[in-house]
Amino acid sequence: MELPCAGRVVKLILLVKKFFCRNTSCKRKVFTERLPEWIEPSSRLTTRLRTVVQAIGIAFNANGGARLGEQIGIHLSRMTMLFSLHLLPLPPVGQVKHVGVDDFAWKRGLRYGTVIIDLDTHCILDILPDREAESVRKWLAAHQEIEIVSRDRGGAYAEGAAAGAPQAIQCADRWHLCKNLGDAVEEYLKRQPHCVPAPSPPSSISETKETAPPASTKPSKKQERLSQEIFERKQDIVGKVREMHQQGISGHGIAAELGLARGTVRKYLQSEGPVRMAVEPH
Repeated sequence: MELPCAGRVVKLILLVKKFFCRNTSCKRKVFTERLPEWIEPSSRLTTRLRTVVQAIGIAFNANGGARLGEQIGIHLSRMTMLFSLHLLPLPPVGQVKHVGVDDFAWKRGLRYGTVIIDLDTHCILDILPDREAESVRKWLAAHQEIEIVSRDRGGAYAEGAAAGAPQAIQCADRWHLCKNLGDAVEEYLKRQPHCVPAPSPPSSISETKETAPPASTKPSKKQERLSQEIFERKQDIVGKVREMHQQGISGHGIAAELGLARGTVRKYLQSEGPVRMAVEPH
């Protein structure tokens, strides 16, 4: 595929020479003529079109680039836009002191990689094909000038940073600090009974006349009965989840059987005692 002309798609049909190797021990039996000035090997886009697609992807990201391409005659999917960005060579790393290490999904749920970012310039330094400790160790060992490694809570990254950059200080990034704080507060509130303090009475009659009393926050009997029914239904579901888990059914099977999210099933199994409901203002 070539650059569009007047908004119309242009496809080139190339006739190239094909060569056959007579050496029986050669693993590649067929050789095809190369046209490096036009197109890269195994590519379906010409070099000129690939350059334009990469420029659009950098400016508008994969989704935005695909939408813009539809308007100018470049009918490519967002995945092709994203793949074209992966073909761009990364600039040389040079000297770096503060790096961030985190994982990302090549294909969500199946294959993950590691991205390394310069915390001073917020630019990507390198992308590793996996998220193993050995890959992180090798990369950090090649940069002994690193002073701080910001990472997530994964044990593989902690092990890789300790082995590859023992001189560096390891710390959690901002997102994981907030996540840790939120988890700690949530666990604390789960252990505390829910109680709403009663409003304090007015100090004098004159203050009562000047200031209207606050609206009562006590729920009605109907609301209490409804909340109790919802609470009991939720505890029944929690009991079923734990009973099915004791029977040896996996979390995925429990979620499919009861129509719950896998994260909800995991939360019910990790909690102890009855699962409390969030208190909503009336």
